[in-house]
Amino acid sequence: MFNPPIRLLFIANYPKGWAPGQRFRFDCYLSYFKKQGVHVTYTPIMNEEEYRNYTRSSLTKLKVYFKQFFIRLKDLLRKNRYDIIFIQREASFFPWTWFDTLFEKGKAKVIYDFDDAIWLPQSGATAPWLARHKKIPALIQNADVVIAGCPYLAEYARQYHSWVEIIPTVVDTDYFVPKKKEPKYDYPVVIGWSGSPSTLKENFMVFEKVWIRVKETLGDKVVFKVMGGDFYHNERLGIHSIAFDPDKEVDFIGTFDIGVKPLPENDWTKGKCGLKELIYMSMEIPAIVSPVGATADSVDHGVNGFHATTEEEWVHYIKTLVENHELRWQMGKAAREKVVQKFSVKAWRDYYIKLFHRLLNSPKT
Repeated sequence: MFNPPIRLLFIANYPKGWAPGQRFRFDCYLSYFKKQGVHVTYTPIMNEEEYRNYTRSSLTKLKVYFKQFFIRLKDLLRKNRYDIIFIQREASFFPWTWFDTLFEKGKAKVIYDFDDAIWLPQSGATAPWLARHKKIPALIQNADVVIAGCPYLAEYARQYHSWVEIIPTVVDTDYFVPKKKEPKYDYPVVIGWSGSPSTLKENFMVFEKVWIRVKETLGDKVVFKVMGGDFYHNERLGIHSIAFDPDKEVDFIGTFDIGVKPLPENDWTKGKCGLKELIYMSMEIPAIVSPVGATADSVDHGVNGFHATTEEEWVHYIKTLVENHELRWQMGKAAREKVVQKFSVKAWRDYYIKLFHRLLNSPKT
């Protein structure tokens, strides 16, 4: 515990409680940080309305693009009031590093945290013309310490910085709790997916052939539920996806019997941190996943879920869990146990406090 308290300025692009990278890498620790004497000032660029409309409104993008300059200017003017400045991914949507560099030249120690392979061009998918990925090496170099979400990202960061910590994306297991009190023996079994609009398009919808084969094989034994965007409708699968809503997330996922996380394998997905499957697992929902990137380490094949790499494997493992109710229940129990031990807020919160202590006692780079 810090006595006197320390002051931390959290530089965020998105509103509190919405963007996964912030929710599950920083927001979830806020109450504990406060108890430990870490006073956080949260300074996002977007508000909730802008976040919801950003990917589908050019006017919103333009507004945010100009608005961010004044927000970050205000932050620069007060930067020396803080002991630590925590930058999550980037300080702005600008393709240059002006704000990031000026934060790093102040008195405060700077933490740079990232959870995707954002040095790749596709990381700027919401505004590709900005080419923001080119500035990532400089952001890493200028920080006092770098936090990477998985070993793949840490390996990249160590090309530019000597102090790189690996802290996985975590879930609050006191919030994502099981909804089912006993095994389910009847049909239909709910196969569920939850994510963002971009991952709905790039991941779930890409595997549509798999879901069709599952439906053809199991028929009325299964139904699909999808949260991530209200634009995806597939009558053949009976899917009418709904927009993501953090207030409805737990209740929606709580209806799942099996959670799926399909991923194509490429340089971008190799850098993906575990998350979607961890939420399922925390709620005692066994997950079937593509064993790509950190996801392969989240799920122990045959213990708390399954790895699937081909269409045949996807259909086989889904069928196995749909028709074996006890196995589904047992795997769900084992899944939550793993998350509590290795990927929960409680498992990592003290590591953060110790890291803050080490950082404040180290020389400014």
